[in-house]
Amino acid sequence: MSLLKKQAKLLAGRLGETLFPRVVEEIETGQHSGRDLRLKRAILYARSQRAKKQGDDQTSQNTLHQFWKTDTGNDFYMLYGHRFQDWFLGPHLKLVDQIEDYMQDNSIDQMIEVGCGDGRVLEYCAKRLTGIKRFTGLDINPMIIDANKTRYADNHALNFVSENAQDWVPENTGPGTLLFTYGGVLEYFSQRGLNRLFQRHTQQHGSVIALVEPLDPEHDLQNDPDSHIFGQENSFSHNYKRILEKFDYHVRFEEEHQMGPIRWIMMMATNSKPRNT
Repeated sequence: MSLLKKQAKLLAGRLGETLFPRVVEEIETGQHSGRDLRLKRAILYARSQRAKKQGDDQTSQNTLHQFWKTDTGNDFYMLYGHRFQDWFLGPHLKLVDQIEDYMQDNSIDQMIEVGCGDGRVLEYCAKRLTGIKRFTGLDINPMIIDANKTRYADNHALNFVSENAQDWVPENTGPGTLLFTYGGVLEYFSQRGLNRLFQRHTQQHGSVIALVEPLDPEHDLQNDPDSHIFGQENSFSHNYKRILEKFDYHVRFEEEHQMGPIRWIMMMATNSKPRNT
């Protein structure tokens, strides 16, 4: 997005927040019918820019979550559906290989995919990771979840839920649970929100976390343990290894690679030590 377009979107968002209280109310109450979508996006963009300037991570997180509750989620998967074939089944498939290797000597009872989107990643994992009993796709966007319930109605291995992961995961995790994210999900949680998501899960015996997430190209993971806002979306770049180690997790697999302008990190960690250590 050019500087001129950013300035125009920012101005439109600020004016919209002042002049259209009905649209603001729909954003706040989660009414996302598709009406005034462009204006809603502009308002949320203006809010995210303001939160970033003020260093308000909680408002930044809330704004990102509100953004993904709109039709944006549906639009994203229609526009970028090729990423499943080109990215997930390409270089990112190595993460599933690692999970499969881990399951040769360890059991996983359930997999929870946070930010499951159109469900294709979860469906693939259910076909391949046959030792797992339950697969749940969790997404904050109710429209996507409704579509998935229809699309995968005949696949009884899959369950789809529309809830905020920070509230749902702590109540539904348990021993032997794999928490999985793919393609940029945890980037929409502040560091505090990420700790809240992980805290109870990491207390469960045999819990596993596997992720594929983007990072700020300038984030020095060796010397900078803190999360910070980056990029056009004003999302969060996290030092996942440092965060997981605070919960006594052991990183079994970690790999970075560059794909176009995006710096990706793949990671798998468990709360049990690898047997060869």
